[in-house]
Amino acid sequence: MYVRNLLGSALVLCTGIGGCSSTTATDAGDAGAIDGSDAAPADASDQAQPDASVSFTAMVAFTQLSQNCMPIVAPDPLTFTADILVTNTGGVPLGPIDASAGRIIHENGAALATFTFAAVQIPVIQPGATGRISFTKAAGSLLPANGCNTVACSTPLRAMIPITGPNVPAGSEARSAIAVLPCTF
Repeated sequence: MYVRNLLGSALVLCTGIGGCSSTTATDAGDAGAIDGSDAAPADASDQAQPDASVSFTAMVAFTQLSQNCMPIVAPDPLTFTADILVTNTGGVPLGPIDASAGRIIHENGAALATFTFAAVQIPVIQPGATGRISFTKAAGSLLPANGCNTVACSTPLRAMIPITGPNVPAGSEARSAIAVLPCTF
């Protein structure tokens, strides 16, 4: 039995016990059919235990996003604060969930830059509950650090934040909706 969760732009595919994997979706239009090639349950016993399954949504919500391109431009002019939200839709506790770095991608999936922030941790999230933590991108952490040429003004972008913790499958990421980068000139 496949479970597909979509909250904002967060997308996680789950099957059976511990069979979740995050996937890359370009927009809400990716909510189409799943081809089933990932991991179908091995037998009916996997389907008979929905309370023991791992299922969650994870998203990044920008609360502030800007880039200062006024002369003299700093090597890393990008600033933002955001929240990581994880909703446990499965039958087992998740976490605590840790995060400390991320990447910026173009809406077409092209990698633009990486960044860091002070490590954050969402406490254990019980089934049916949502955990939230705020973070601020660390000043000077954007790589490559090439001023306003790293992430061009008005670029449609996403933030992708790897998340880890007990019952969180390897490779899971919280992701933002597409945002257009505003700049100050």
